Formats: sequence, structure tokens, C-alpha cells
Amino acid sequence: CTYSHSVNVATYTMLLAKYLGIEDRHHLCEIATGGLLHDLGKRHIELAVLNKPGKLEEHERRRMSEHPALGFQDMLPRGDLTWEQLMMIYQHHERFDGRGYPVGIPGPEIHDLARMTTVADVFHALTSVRPYRTPMSTDEACQFLADHSGKLFDTDMAKCWTSKMKA
Repeated sequence: CTYSHSVNVATYTMLLAKYLGIEDRHHLCEIATGGLLHDLGKRHIELAVLNKPGKLEEHERRRMSEHPALGFQDMLPRGDLTWEQLMMIYQHHERFDGRGYPVGIPGPEIHDLARMTTVADVFHALTSVRPYRTPMSTDEACQFLADHSGKLFDTDMAKCWTSKMKA
């Protein structure tokens, strides 16, 4: 369910921020709010696509990949979110090697909080029941993050998260 996923991603992102040295309570609350909103654009995606039990068709995959930009467009006019929070929404599917979406920008251009959100988002997705697969164990998900760090994920952030999950 998108709600529980968003709550978990918010919590994981805030924890990762703390592990990386962010201590200011107000900033941590802003990070948690950004994590809660990261998938807001999925409200524009048809339930049949969101809940599809098998592999997405190309047109469904393209539609799903619109959700970061749709969420960003929804939240931009509000005026009560920080730029960091907006980037958590917009850039959480960008990949460190530049092969993500919606823009395909490389790691150094991806906002730090969006890079944190990516680690949290993928870790939670991997360890959760999904209509199309069974969940991975924590160790398996940590291995996935390690195997793909520097390509999909910021190496330092993935390393920090996995070290805490294995502790």
C-alpha cells in the first residue's frame, strides 16, 4: 500500500539523515515530510498499473515514470515546502549513473536528500511484499544496495544505511 510505503520511506530517510550527521530537529521533520510526499504523484497513476501483479508493459512503465514529475508539479505551487522537499519528490528515481528518471541526471547533480530518499525507497520496496514478487530479507536488500552502489545509489549513503541495517 502506498500509504505504509510512504510512512516507512519517511522514517528510513529521516534515520539515514541522522546516521549521516543531520541533528537539527526541524530539518529532520522537513526530511520526514519530504519522505511522506515522495510518491504523491502516484495518485495520478491508474490503480490497474500501480497494482499490476506482473511486469509492466512499456506504456505502463512510461506512465509510472511520470509520477515524480506529477508530484513535483502538484506541490510546487503550494509555497509551504522547501526546495529540498520538492527535490525529494522530483528526483527520488534519478540514478547515480544518470540513467534514472524523470530527467536522467548524474549523481553529483541529484540533491543529497533525494539521494537519501532513493536508498530508503528502494530498501523498503525490496523488503516489502509487492504484487509482482516476494520480499527480500534485510541481508539480501543490503547486498543489492552494495552491489548497485555507485550505479543506482550514492555509495556513501548506501554504505551508511547497510552498515546500520546489519548492526
